[in-house]
Formats: sequence, structure tokens, C-alpha cells
Amino acid sequence: MAVTENEIAFFRYRNRLMAGVCLSSRGGKARFATARRETVITPVGNVLLCTGETAGDWSRAAEWMSRAEDESEGIDLADAWELVREEADVWTVDGLADLYFGDDVTTNQLAALLVQLEQDLYFEAEKRGRGYRALSEDEVLARKAAVVRNAARSAEKDRFRRWLFEGTEESPEVAGGWVDRLKDYVLHRERSVHAGWVERMAGARVDPRVIFNRLVSHGVWEPDEHLELIRAGVPVEFPAGVIESAGGLCLSRLLDDGRRRDLTDLAVYAVDDAATTDMDDAVSVHVRADGTRQVGVHITDVAGLVPLDSETDREAASRVSSLYFPDRKIPMFPETLSSDLGSLRPGAPRLALSQLFDVSADGTVESVEIVPSVVRCCEKLSYEAADGILEDPSHSLHDDLSALHAVAEWHCIERLQNGAIDVEHPNRRIRITGDGEVQVTLQDGRSRASLLVSEMMVMANSAMARFCRDRDIPVLYRVQAAPDLEDFSDVENEVLRRYRVLRRMRRASMSLTPELHGGLGVEAYCQATSPLRRYTDLAVQRQVTAHLLGQPLPYDNERIQRVVFEAEERMRSLIRIERRRERYWLFRHLQGRIGDVFEAVALEARDRTLHVEVLEFAFQTEIRASADVAPGDTVSVRLGRCDPWRDDISFTPV
Repeated sequence: MAVTENEIAFFRYRNRLMAGVCLSSRGGKARFATARRETVITPVGNVLLCTGETAGDWSRAAEWMSRAEDESEGIDLADAWELVREEADVWTVDGLADLYFGDDVTTNQLAALLVQLEQDLYFEAEKRGRGYRALSEDEVLARKAAVVRNAARSAEKDRFRRWLFEGTEESPEVAGGWVDRLKDYVLHRERSVHAGWVERMAGARVDPRVIFNRLVSHGVWEPDEHLELIRAGVPVEFPAGVIESAGGLCLSRLLDDGRRRDLTDLAVYAVDDAATTDMDDAVSVHVRADGTRQVGVHITDVAGLVPLDSETDREAASRVSSLYFPDRKIPMFPETLSSDLGSLRPGAPRLALSQLFDVSADGTVESVEIVPSVVRCCEKLSYEAADGILEDPSHSLHDDLSALHAVAEWHCIERLQNGAIDVEHPNRRIRITGDGEVQVTLQDGRSRASLLVSEMMVMANSAMARFCRDRDIPVLYRVQAAPDLEDFSDVENEVLRRYRVLRRMRRASMSLTPELHGGLGVEAYCQATSPLRRYTDLAVQRQVTAHLLGQPLPYDNERIQRVVFEAEERMRSLIRIERRRERYWLFRHLQGRIGDVFEAVALEARDRTLHVEVLEFAFQTEIRASADVAPGDTVSVRLGRCDPWRDDISFTPV
């Protein structure tokens, strides 16, 4: 069809009906302006309708298309199709126009008919050529069904968008079908199998945070939902069978086992965080008249409570460890076991594996005896309470705790003389109050109570390692090469010194062969003091308890290695989750302090940044480098941005 320059015409371009103003027509091709700064070229044979109207720019063509679209809505070719459906003819636009409109068809009517034919239920454009054929009855039915489906999809999309972006109500059945897909999208984002569905329904890529907020308002999640926990598939609740199994344990029968030493006459103290309910270690001391001491470290005997390969044991093995977050605790064992039957609760007799150290008057540990026992904790003390007692000579427990603290100091000095690395990072404590306030404090890692407990645990773990080494009991030892600090120049600033020493520390590893733990300054070391909280500690305890009771060892070299290595791999993932959650709550606290100024110590100069530690929270971050700041200097930094959701924080130097 011939088209002249500046004429408005309708044409097909890439299987799409368009309208444009002809800019040129030569060599069998025509170039049309279809939008501002947009032109297309198409064969002249694809021109379907010349309007006879000329225009100076593309806008008049857009008006023609808009008017044709409006008028096409009133066209229904059902009657025309009924007349010709049995015929095999190919119809032109003019022929169909005469059939539908009758005589004196206008150009506007032809344009409207062209638009209608693009999506008509009854006629289809020939793949090659300019004609249209009548569809068969089956094809018409199929197209009508597709229209119904598309209308339903369009309606669902509209309802979905209003529900998501405007918060409209929707039936539980419909919203429930959306929620599961949206949860997966928030958790896995672009990797979600539902990413395409979400973007199609929303009409664009959606910020997962928008969806998260909608799910919170819908009551699916809490505002501070622990998404990392869900993402990692960490179980929160215990199966009913495990709860029933743990609740069916008969402690009284086990307490009457004559092979256990009755140590219930000892004054045993548990020192732990104030909120802790799963106490798995406690200490005791007996000062003899000649000044020597018997120091006891008593570890709850989970091995005696939970049979290997029982349902409860398999659940603990899969969990690997208890998890502690500022807002919740997820124990490795059900509460019946972790906070009751297995916990060294004050006043209750409990199974224990006790290490009884003979300590000379000058503080030398001369020998240790490890025995299965029954103990009764007389008091549970928080670290703060224990520190107060150590400072109060009039307190009834002052002498016992002071005697224990003296042994801890002697043991610490001995380790330092053997090459132990003396670095103590302050412990950041984050607590969520009942009204949702986030409280952040630093606990002094060098407090007297902290030293007492930490040294008692090192004593116990290293004694357990020597016990297993000397009797060829298969366990996994923790080994660590001593760091090379020969060229290390000590610095006055303790924060900088700690940072530099820790950077030199080598990663501890696991070995079936007992070797030096250079960081702790002990000749052999394994972890066995937290069997309620770490499955690897329980495995070591099972080996030792079985040996002491004359039973076959539950693990050979291959099995103990497999159990510990599998647990260690899982533990790395869990530790990352714990750290990220603590960071989230720290950022939640800092959200309310944007604009505040804090003191920080410069640790290391990097390319264009300075690595610093914000002292109030023992938090390390990057700030913009400053030429006049050197490592060890104290600088002031202002909190400029903090977003817990995006794990994003920014400080700037003042």
C-alpha cells in the first residue's frame, strides 16, 4: 500500500500494530515516527491502512491510535464470524469492514477494526500477507477460555497489588496462597523459586523490605523476626517424641548408682549470667588446716542421663549446640533436661563428673582425680554477685570464693609463663527488656569472677585432655600453634595491643593427637565442660564416663572424629548466626543514637579508610581516613547512618 511522506498510517512492526507519521518511503521500505525521538522502519507491504491525513509530528498518529482503541471496544465480530466461519476464504480489512459496517465505511472505522482484529476472538491475521481468516469453533472456545484465565490473572494481580501496597483486606484462603511465596522471596530474594512470580504479580521488582513490612502488618512475622534463623532451617521447637523422652528420664534411679561418689556434703557454687537456667558447671573448695586446698570442678553428667543414639541424643546431635541470642535462647536439649534434670540447680541433687584438684599451699596443682559423682549445688551466683562477694570480707561466702580466686590467679600466671597469650576482649551484653528496650553493656573480661570461672574451666578441660591422652581414650583435642610475636612491639594502648595480638593468632584446629594449645599455654586441651550446651563436649564426657565406669567406649577413633568434625562444621554456621543477631540488636539500639558522638581507638590505616574500635560497644568499623591519625590514637566519631535490616552502619570522624 503506497504511503506518502507526512501521512499518518497504521502498519505492523514486529507482529505489533502501530500508528505513525511517514518520514520517508523508498526502496520498498517506509520509515515512521512513532514517538518522541523514536522511529521504526518496516516493509511497505506491512502498511495496513493509510489515513490520508498528514501531520508534522508523531503526536497526531498517537491520537489516531488512541481513538481507534476506544472505538474498537464497541466492535463485536461474533455475528460476522457466524456468517463466514464455514468458508475458507481469507478476508481483507476492507471486506470485513463491508461485512460488519455495511456501505460507506470511514477511515476511522477501518482503524478501529484493525485494532479489534489484533486481539479478536474470531479472526486471526495470516502469518504472511495482509488478510484474516475465520477461526474454527474449537479455536474460538480456546481463545475465550484464555480470555477468562487472563481476566482472572489480571484481577488477582490487581487484588495482590492493593493487598501488598495499600494493605487492603483479603480472604485467608487467597492471602495464604500469597504469603508462603512472599516469605520465601524475603528469605532468599533473587534465589527464591518464587522471585519471578512475585515480580510478575507486583508488576516490577519489589524491595524485600516492603514485603517484610507487609507480612509484619499481616501478623505473619514479628517486627524483629529472626530471618537468619529461618533461612538456616534451625529448629526452634522440639518434636513431641523428644520432649516425651526427656520428660520420662528417671533421675532418682541414676542418683542411687553405687559407682558414683557422694559429694553432696561439698559447698558447690554455680557462677553464671543472672538469667542462665542451664547451669552445666559449678565449683567447690575445701581449705585444709595446712593451707592446701581441694578444688572441685563439677560438670553435669549429661552422658549419664542421655543414652547414646537415643531419640533425645539424635536430636541434640542434629542441633549441635544451644544458641543464645539477646531476645531468646534455643537449647540443645528440651527444657525438662537443660534447665531441670541436667542443670546444677541449687538444692537439687544432680549427676556430675567431678574433677578434684589437690592444690598445694603455694598454688601448685599437684594432682587431679576425676570421678562420677552426685553433687548438690548450694547457690547460683551471677558474675556481678560473685564480684561483690569477693570485695566484701564480711560475706559468708567470701573465704570460699577468695580461695578459688587465688587458685585461678596462680593457674593463670602459670599459663602465662608457659606462653599463653594474655588478651581479654570485653564481653558485650545485649538485653531486651519487657517493654522492648534494647540495653547494651560491656562486661569486664578481667573481673575477678570472670577470671575465677574461666580459669577453672581451662583447668578442667586441660586435665580432661591429659586424662584421655594418658589412657589412649579417643577424643578430639583442640590444638593451636603459638603465635609468632618475636617482632611484636608492645604498645601502650590496650585496645590496639589486643587487636594486633589477635591478628597474629593462628586458628585452632582439631586433632586426634594431643598437642600444644599455644594460645592457652597448656600441653593438651579438649572441650568437655559444657555438655548441656555443646554436643562435642558431651561426646568427650561419654568417653571419660564410660572409662571410669568400666564400660566399652562409645566412640572409636573414626566415629569420634566424624562426630566432632560434623559438629564443628555446623557450629561455624551457628556462630555466624549468633554474631549476626547480636549485631542486629546492637544496630537496633544505635538507631536511636544517630548523631551521637563516640570515642574510638584507631587500629589500622587501610587504603582510604581507618579501622577503629568504638569503645562504648567494643565495636569495630571503618571510617574515612585522616592523615593526622595514627594507630593507637583516640578519635571522635559521629554515628551518621544505622539500618539493622540492611546491616548497614556508618560513622564519620568529627
